[in-house]
Amino acid sequence: MSIGITMRLVAILTILSGCTSQYSVDASIRNEMLSSEPANRVAWKQLYTIDSGVALNTERVLPVYKLSEVQRKHFYSWFNEPERMEVQPHKRLYQYIEKQTDSFSYNGNTLTAEKTAERLAGNCLSLAIYTAALADLADVDVAFQTINTPPVYRKVDDTLLLYSHVRVRLLAPKEKRSGDVIVLRRGSIVVDYFPDKSDFAAEPISREAVTAMFYRNLAVSEMLKGEFASAYGNMTLSMEYAPSDPENINAMAVLLNRMGYSKNSVRLYEVAIQAESENLNVLGNYALMLRRNNQYEKAVRIESLLKESGDRNPYRWIVKGQELLSLNKYRRANDMFKKALSIAPYLEDAHLGLAESYYKQNDFGKARNALIKASEFAWTQEDEARYHAKLLMLKTLE
Repeated sequence: MSIGITMRLVAILTILSGCTSQYSVDASIRNEMLSSEPANRVAWKQLYTIDSGVALNTERVLPVYKLSEVQRKHFYSWFNEPERMEVQPHKRLYQYIEKQTDSFSYNGNTLTAEKTAERLAGNCLSLAIYTAALADLADVDVAFQTINTPPVYRKVDDTLLLYSHVRVRLLAPKEKRSGDVIVLRRGSIVVDYFPDKSDFAAEPISREAVTAMFYRNLAVSEMLKGEFASAYGNMTLSMEYAPSDPENINAMAVLLNRMGYSKNSVRLYEVAIQAESENLNVLGNYALMLRRNNQYEKAVRIESLLKESGDRNPYRWIVKGQELLSLNKYRRANDMFKKALSIAPYLEDAHLGLAESYYKQNDFGKARNALIKASEFAWTQEDEARYHAKLLMLKTLE
Protein backbone atom coordinates (compact mmCIF):
# COMPACT_ATOMS: atom_id res chain seq x y z
CA MET A 1 0.00 0.00 0.00
CA SER A 2 1.10 2.29 -0.81
CA ILE A 3 3.03 5.99 -3.88
CA GLY A 4 1.76 13.65 0.21
CA ILE A 5 -0.17 17.30 9.39
CA THR A 6 -1.56 17.59 12.28
CA MET A 7 -4.01 19.22 9.90
CA ARG A 8 -2.76 22.69 10.64
CA LEU A 9 0.81 21.79 11.52
CA VAL A 10 2.08 19.37 8.90
CA ALA A 11 1.75 18.78 5.17
CA ILE A 12 -0.48 16.07 3.72
CA LEU A 13 0.97 13.85 1.02
CA THR A 14 -0.67 10.88 -0.66
CA ILE A 15 1.36 7.84 -1.69
CA LEU A 16 0.16 5.93 -4.77
CA SER A 17 -3.20 7.57 -5.19
CA GLY A 18 -5.55 9.86 -3.34
CA CYS A 19 -9.15 10.25 -2.31
CA THR A 20 -11.13 13.09 -3.83
CA SER A 21 -14.11 14.74 -2.26
CA GLN A 22 -17.70 14.71 -3.42
CA TYR A 23 -18.51 18.38 -2.99
CA SER A 24 -17.98 21.59 -4.96
CA VAL A 25 -15.66 24.37 -3.90
CA ASP A 26 -17.52 27.54 -3.03
CA ALA A 27 -17.66 29.74 -6.14
CA SER A 28 -16.82 32.87 -4.13
CA ILE A 29 -13.49 31.32 -3.17
CA ARG A 30 -12.71 30.24 -6.72
CA ASN A 31 -13.71 33.64 -8.09
CA GLU A 32 -11.02 35.25 -5.97
CA MET A 33 -8.50 33.48 -8.21
CA LEU A 34 -7.98 34.31 -11.86
CA SER A 35 -10.39 33.20 -14.59
CA SER A 36 -10.95 29.47 -14.42
CA GLU A 37 -9.15 27.09 -16.83
CA PRO A 38 -9.80 23.35 -17.06
CA ALA A 39 -6.98 21.42 -15.40
CA ASN A 40 -5.88 19.78 -18.66
CA ARG A 41 -5.37 23.20 -20.27
CA VAL A 42 -3.30 24.78 -17.52
CA ALA A 43 0.40 25.32 -18.29
CA TRP A 44 1.42 23.59 -15.06
CA LYS A 45 5.10 23.40 -15.97
CA GLN A 46 5.42 27.19 -15.90
CA LEU A 47 4.14 27.16 -12.32
CA TYR A 48 6.64 24.70 -10.86
CA THR A 49 9.78 25.18 -12.97
CA ILE A 50 12.69 26.46 -10.87
CA ASP A 51 16.47 26.29 -11.03
CA SER A 52 17.02 23.36 -8.67
CA GLY A 53 20.51 22.44 -9.85
CA VAL A 54 19.19 19.14 -11.23
CA ALA A 55 19.93 18.28 -14.84
CA LEU A 56 16.75 16.61 -16.03
CA ASN A 57 18.25 14.38 -18.70
CA THR A 58 17.42 10.87 -19.83
CA GLU A 59 19.79 9.38 -17.27
CA ARG A 60 17.29 10.31 -14.56
CA VAL A 61 14.49 8.42 -16.30
CA LEU A 62 14.46 4.93 -14.84
CA PRO A 63 13.55 1.83 -16.87
CA VAL A 64 10.42 1.39 -14.79
CA TYR A 65 8.91 -1.54 -16.72
CA LYS A 66 12.11 -3.15 -18.01
CA LEU A 67 13.38 -6.52 -16.77
CA SER A 68 16.98 -7.69 -17.03
CA GLU A 69 18.06 -10.00 -19.83
CA VAL A 70 18.41 -12.90 -17.38
CA GLN A 71 14.91 -12.26 -16.01
CA ARG A 72 13.43 -12.09 -19.51
CA LYS A 73 15.11 -15.33 -20.58
CA HIS A 74 13.86 -17.10 -17.46
CA PHE A 75 10.32 -15.92 -18.13
CA TYR A 76 10.30 -16.83 -21.82
CA SER A 77 11.73 -20.27 -21.07
CA TRP A 78 8.95 -21.00 -18.57
CA PHE A 79 6.13 -19.29 -20.44
CA ASN A 80 6.81 -20.97 -23.78
CA GLU A 81 7.28 -24.55 -22.58
CA PRO A 82 5.22 -26.80 -24.91
CA GLU A 83 3.16 -28.39 -22.14
CA ARG A 84 1.89 -24.95 -21.08
CA MET A 85 0.90 -23.65 -24.49
CA GLU A 86 -2.69 -24.89 -24.21
CA VAL A 87 -3.28 -22.55 -21.24
CA GLN A 88 -4.54 -19.08 -22.18
CA PRO A 89 -1.74 -16.48 -22.03
CA HIS A 90 -3.24 -14.41 -19.20
CA LYS A 91 -3.77 -17.55 -17.08
CA ARG A 92 -0.28 -18.80 -17.90
CA LEU A 93 1.15 -15.42 -16.90
CA TYR A 94 -0.78 -15.49 -13.62
CA GLN A 95 0.63 -18.94 -12.86
CA TYR A 96 4.15 -17.64 -13.38
CA ILE A 97 3.60 -14.59 -11.19
CA GLU A 98 2.01 -16.74 -8.49
CA LYS A 99 5.01 -19.07 -8.59
CA GLN A 100 7.59 -16.27 -8.55
CA THR A 101 5.93 -14.24 -5.80
CA ASP A 102 5.09 -17.12 -3.47
CA SER A 103 7.57 -15.70 -0.98
CA PHE A 104 6.99 -12.05 -1.90
CA SER A 105 7.72 -9.76 1.03
CA TYR A 106 5.45 -6.72 1.27
CA ASN A 107 7.17 -3.51 2.39
CA GLY A 108 6.95 0.20 1.71
CA ASN A 109 9.60 0.36 -1.04
CA THR A 110 8.70 1.55 -4.53
CA LEU A 111 10.86 -0.38 -7.01
CA THR A 112 11.27 -0.86 -10.74
CA ALA A 113 10.17 -4.14 -12.31
CA GLU A 114 13.76 -5.41 -12.36
CA LYS A 115 14.41 -4.62 -8.71
CA THR A 116 11.08 -6.11 -7.66
CA ALA A 117 11.92 -9.38 -9.47
CA GLU A 118 15.40 -9.35 -7.99
CA ARG A 119 14.34 -8.76 -4.38
CA LEU A 120 10.86 -10.34 -4.50
CA ALA A 121 9.78 -7.48 -2.29
CA GLY A 122 8.17 -4.07 -2.51
CA ASN A 123 4.84 -2.32 -2.14
CA CYS A 124 1.66 -2.87 -4.15
CA LEU A 125 2.83 -0.39 -6.81
CA SER A 126 6.05 -2.37 -7.26
CA LEU A 127 4.05 -5.57 -7.72
CA ALA A 128 1.79 -3.84 -10.26
CA ILE A 129 4.79 -2.57 -12.24
CA TYR A 130 6.44 -6.01 -12.18
CA THR A 131 3.20 -7.61 -13.38
CA ALA A 132 2.87 -5.08 -16.21
CA ALA A 133 6.47 -5.70 -17.30
CA LEU A 134 5.83 -9.44 -17.56
CA ALA A 135 2.54 -8.79 -19.36
CA ASP A 136 4.45 -6.74 -21.95
CA LEU A 137 6.70 -9.74 -22.61
CA ALA A 138 3.73 -12.10 -22.83
CA ASP A 139 1.70 -9.72 -25.03
CA VAL A 140 -1.10 -9.79 -22.45
CA ASP A 141 -3.26 -6.71 -22.01
CA VAL A 142 -3.53 -5.29 -18.49
CA ALA A 143 -5.84 -2.90 -16.69
CA PHE A 144 -4.56 -0.88 -13.74
CA GLN A 145 -6.96 -0.06 -10.93
CA THR A 146 -6.95 1.97 -7.73
CA ILE A 147 -9.02 0.72 -4.81
CA ASN A 148 -11.24 3.27 -3.11
CA THR A 149 -10.93 2.00 0.41
CA PRO A 150 -10.00 4.28 3.34
CA PRO A 151 -6.31 5.22 3.07
CA VAL A 152 -3.70 4.20 5.61
CA TYR A 153 -2.28 7.15 7.56
CA ARG A 154 1.26 7.53 8.80
CA LYS A 155 2.96 10.63 10.22
CA VAL A 156 6.67 11.13 9.59
CA ASP A 157 7.97 14.19 11.46
CA ASP A 158 5.83 17.06 10.11
CA THR A 159 4.38 15.16 7.15
CA LEU A 160 1.24 13.04 7.09
CA LEU A 161 1.44 10.28 4.49
CA LEU A 162 -1.70 8.66 3.10
CA TYR A 163 -1.15 5.21 1.62
CA SER A 164 -3.67 3.79 -0.79
CA HIS A 165 -3.83 0.77 -3.04
CA VAL A 166 -3.24 -0.12 -6.70
CA ARG A 167 -3.55 -3.45 -8.48
CA VAL A 168 -3.54 -5.04 -11.96
CA ARG A 169 -5.97 -7.14 -13.95
CA LEU A 170 -4.59 -9.55 -16.54
CA LEU A 171 -7.06 -9.52 -19.43
CA ALA A 172 -8.10 -12.56 -21.41
CA PRO A 173 -7.51 -12.53 -25.18
CA LYS A 174 -10.12 -10.57 -27.10
CA GLU A 175 -12.95 -12.82 -28.18
CA LYS A 176 -14.05 -12.88 -31.79
CA ARG A 177 -17.63 -11.74 -32.15
CA SER A 178 -19.99 -13.98 -34.03
CA GLY A 179 -23.46 -13.04 -35.23
CA ASP A 180 -25.32 -10.88 -32.71
CA VAL A 181 -23.10 -11.80 -29.75
CA ILE A 182 -21.61 -8.79 -27.91
CA VAL A 183 -18.85 -9.28 -25.36
CA LEU A 184 -19.60 -6.80 -22.58
CA ARG A 185 -16.52 -7.52 -20.49
CA ARG A 186 -13.33 -9.45 -21.13
CA GLY A 187 -12.39 -12.15 -18.69
CA SER A 188 -9.57 -11.24 -16.36
CA ILE A 189 -7.51 -12.33 -13.37
CA VAL A 190 -6.60 -9.94 -10.55
CA VAL A 191 -3.00 -9.77 -9.36
CA ASP A 192 -3.18 -8.21 -5.92
CA TYR A 193 -1.21 -8.52 -2.70
CA PHE A 194 -4.50 -7.89 -0.86
CA PRO A 195 -6.97 -9.91 -2.99
CA ASP A 196 -9.94 -9.44 -0.65
CA LYS A 197 -10.52 -5.86 -1.83
CA SER A 198 -13.96 -5.37 -3.35
CA ASP A 199 -14.29 -5.07 -7.13
CA PHE A 200 -16.99 -2.46 -6.60
CA ALA A 201 -14.43 -0.08 -5.10
CA ALA A 202 -12.02 -0.29 -8.05
CA GLU A 203 -11.45 2.54 -10.51
CA PRO A 204 -9.43 2.27 -13.74
CA ILE A 205 -6.25 4.31 -14.16
CA SER A 206 -3.81 4.64 -17.03
CA ARG A 207 -0.25 3.37 -17.29
CA GLU A 208 0.86 7.01 -17.41
CA ALA A 209 -0.84 7.61 -14.06
CA VAL A 210 0.88 4.55 -12.57
CA THR A 211 4.26 5.75 -13.85
CA ALA A 212 3.56 9.15 -12.32
CA MET A 213 2.83 7.43 -9.00
CA PHE A 214 6.18 5.65 -9.22
CA TYR A 215 8.17 8.88 -9.56
CA ARG A 216 6.00 10.66 -6.99
CA ASN A 217 6.71 7.95 -4.43
CA LEU A 218 10.44 8.28 -5.04
CA ALA A 219 10.19 12.06 -4.75
CA VAL A 220 8.32 11.90 -1.43
CA SER A 221 10.86 9.46 0.03
CA GLU A 222 13.71 11.75 -1.01
CA MET A 223 11.95 14.84 0.31
CA LEU A 224 11.51 13.22 3.72
CA LYS A 225 15.29 12.61 3.79
CA GLY A 226 15.99 16.24 2.86
CA GLU A 227 17.26 15.33 -0.61
CA PHE A 228 15.35 18.16 -2.23
CA ALA A 229 17.18 18.38 -5.56
CA SER A 230 16.64 14.70 -6.34
CA ALA A 231 13.07 14.90 -5.08
CA TYR A 232 12.41 17.83 -7.41
CA GLY A 233 13.85 15.87 -10.34
CA ASN A 234 11.59 12.89 -9.70
CA MET A 235 8.58 15.09 -8.97
CA THR A 236 9.12 16.86 -12.30
CA LEU A 237 9.11 13.50 -14.07
CA SER A 238 5.90 12.59 -12.27
CA MET A 239 4.29 15.83 -13.42
CA GLU A 240 5.30 15.09 -17.00
CA TYR A 241 3.30 11.85 -16.91
CA ALA A 242 0.27 13.27 -15.07
CA PRO A 243 0.46 17.09 -14.95
CA SER A 244 -3.12 17.71 -13.83
CA ASP A 245 -3.30 14.96 -11.19
CA PRO A 246 -4.24 16.82 -7.97
CA GLU A 247 -2.04 14.52 -5.89
CA ASN A 248 0.92 15.42 -8.10
CA ILE A 249 0.11 19.11 -7.81
CA ASN A 250 -0.17 18.76 -4.04
CA ALA A 251 3.12 16.88 -3.70
CA MET A 252 4.96 19.36 -5.93
CA ALA A 253 3.54 22.29 -3.95
CA VAL A 254 4.63 20.76 -0.62
CA LEU A 255 8.11 20.12 -2.03
CA LEU A 256 8.49 23.64 -3.46
CA ASN A 257 7.48 25.14 -0.14
CA ARG A 258 10.13 23.11 1.68
CA MET A 259 12.72 24.17 -0.88
CA GLY A 260 11.96 27.81 -0.11
CA TYR A 261 9.75 28.54 -3.11
CA SER A 262 6.61 29.35 -1.16
CA LYS A 263 5.25 31.73 -3.81
CA ASN A 264 5.38 28.98 -6.42
CA SER A 265 3.74 26.63 -3.96
CA VAL A 266 0.85 28.99 -3.20
CA ARG A 267 0.37 29.68 -6.88
CA LEU A 268 0.10 25.95 -7.63
CA TYR A 269 -2.61 25.56 -5.00
CA GLU A 270 -4.50 28.59 -6.25
CA VAL A 271 -4.47 27.48 -9.87
CA ALA A 272 -5.45 23.93 -8.84
CA ILE A 273 -8.54 25.28 -7.05
CA GLN A 274 -9.18 27.65 -9.93
CA ALA A 275 -9.10 24.61 -12.24
CA GLU A 276 -11.84 23.07 -10.09
CA SER A 277 -9.74 20.68 -8.06
CA GLU A 278 -11.81 19.38 -5.15
CA ASN A 279 -9.03 17.28 -3.68
CA LEU A 280 -9.02 17.34 0.12
CA ASN A 281 -5.23 17.31 0.35
CA VAL A 282 -4.90 20.30 -1.97
CA LEU A 283 -7.49 22.24 0.02
CA GLY A 284 -6.02 21.26 3.40
CA ASN A 285 -2.47 22.23 2.52
CA TYR A 286 -3.62 25.45 0.86
CA ALA A 287 -5.45 26.39 4.06
CA LEU A 288 -2.27 25.64 6.01
CA MET A 289 -0.23 27.97 3.80
CA LEU A 290 -2.87 30.70 4.09
CA ARG A 291 -2.54 30.57 7.86
CA ARG A 292 1.23 30.74 7.64
CA ASN A 293 0.84 33.83 5.46
CA ASN A 294 -1.59 35.37 8.00
CA GLN A 295 -4.55 35.13 5.62
CA TYR A 296 -6.77 33.76 8.37
CA GLU A 297 -10.17 34.73 6.95
CA LYS A 298 -9.62 32.84 3.71
CA ALA A 299 -8.05 29.92 5.61
CA VAL A 300 -11.13 29.60 7.81
CA ARG A 301 -13.37 29.49 4.72
CA ILE A 302 -11.28 26.72 3.15
CA GLU A 303 -11.25 24.80 6.45
CA SER A 304 -15.03 25.06 6.70
CA LEU A 305 -15.25 23.31 3.34
CA LEU A 306 -13.03 20.53 4.62
CA LYS A 307 -15.33 20.02 7.61
CA GLU A 308 -18.39 19.93 5.35
CA SER A 309 -16.72 17.38 3.11
CA GLY A 310 -16.55 14.79 5.86
CA ASP A 311 -12.76 14.91 6.01
CA ARG A 312 -11.79 11.81 8.01
CA ASN A 313 -8.24 12.75 8.87
CA PRO A 314 -7.64 11.03 12.25
CA TYR A 315 -4.73 13.32 13.05
CA ARG A 316 -7.18 16.16 13.53
CA TRP A 317 -8.34 14.33 16.68
CA ILE A 318 -4.85 13.28 17.74
CA VAL A 319 -3.73 16.91 17.75
CA LYS A 320 -6.74 17.89 19.84
CA GLY A 321 -5.95 15.04 22.21
CA GLN A 322 -2.36 16.21 22.60
CA GLU A 323 -3.54 19.77 23.27
CA LEU A 324 -5.90 18.51 25.98
CA LEU A 325 -3.10 16.41 27.49
CA SER A 326 -0.97 19.52 27.85
CA LEU A 327 -3.87 21.09 29.78
CA ASN A 328 -4.17 18.00 32.02
CA LYS A 329 -7.68 17.31 30.69
CA TYR A 330 -7.14 13.59 30.51
CA ARG A 331 -10.65 12.25 30.04
CA ARG A 332 -11.35 14.60 27.15
CA ALA A 333 -7.97 13.74 25.69
CA ASN A 334 -8.87 10.05 25.88
CA ASP A 335 -12.04 10.75 23.91
CA MET A 336 -10.01 12.44 21.15
CA PHE A 337 -7.52 9.58 20.87
CA LYS A 338 -10.34 7.03 20.81
CA LYS A 339 -12.10 8.99 18.07
CA ALA A 340 -8.91 8.87 16.01
CA LEU A 341 -8.70 5.11 16.58
CA SER A 342 -12.31 4.68 15.45
CA ILE A 343 -11.16 6.03 12.07
CA ALA A 344 -7.73 4.36 11.93
CA PRO A 345 -7.25 1.71 14.63
CA TYR A 346 -3.66 1.03 13.55
CA LEU A 347 -2.31 4.50 14.44
CA GLU A 348 0.46 4.12 16.98
CA ASP A 349 0.36 7.87 17.72
CA ALA A 350 -3.20 7.52 19.05
CA HIS A 351 -2.30 4.48 21.16
CA LEU A 352 0.74 6.37 22.51
CA GLY A 353 -1.49 9.31 23.39
CA LEU A 354 -3.76 7.02 25.37
CA ALA A 355 -0.75 5.42 27.05
CA GLU A 356 0.56 8.81 28.16
CA SER A 357 -2.86 9.90 29.37
CA TYR A 358 -3.41 6.74 31.39
CA TYR A 359 0.13 6.96 32.80
CA LYS A 360 -0.47 10.51 34.02
CA GLN A 361 -3.65 9.27 35.69
CA ASN A 362 -1.62 6.50 37.39
CA ASP A 363 -3.67 3.89 35.55
CA PHE A 364 -0.62 1.80 34.69
CA GLY A 365 -2.57 -1.26 33.56
CA LYS A 366 -4.40 0.64 30.82
CA ALA A 367 -1.19 2.49 29.94
CA ARG A 368 0.52 -0.87 29.46
CA ASN A 369 -2.29 -2.15 27.23
CA ALA A 370 -2.12 0.99 25.09
CA LEU A 371 1.65 0.63 24.75
CA ILE A 372 1.25 -3.00 23.71
CA LYS A 373 -1.10 -1.84 20.94
CA ALA A 374 1.37 0.86 19.87
CA SER A 375 4.09 -1.79 19.72
CA GLU A 376 1.93 -4.06 17.58
CA PHE A 377 1.43 -1.29 15.03
CA ALA A 378 5.00 0.11 15.12
CA TRP A 379 6.33 1.00 11.66
CA THR A 380 9.99 0.47 12.54
CA GLN A 381 11.97 -1.93 14.72
CA GLU A 382 13.45 1.08 16.53
CA ASP A 383 9.98 2.26 17.57
CA GLU A 384 9.00 -1.25 18.63
CA ALA A 385 12.13 -1.50 20.78
CA ARG A 386 11.39 1.90 22.32
CA TYR A 387 7.86 0.84 23.24
CA HIS A 388 9.12 -2.37 24.78
CA ALA A 389 11.51 -0.35 26.94
CA LYS A 390 8.61 1.77 28.15
CA LEU A 391 6.66 -1.41 28.90
CA LEU A 392 9.50 -2.72 31.05
CA MET A 393 9.52 0.57 32.94
CA LEU A 394 5.76 0.38 33.47
CA LYS A 395 6.05 -3.16 34.76
CA THR A 396 8.11 -1.91 37.69
CA LEU A 397 5.30 0.51 38.64
CA GLU A 398 2.38 -1.92 38.61
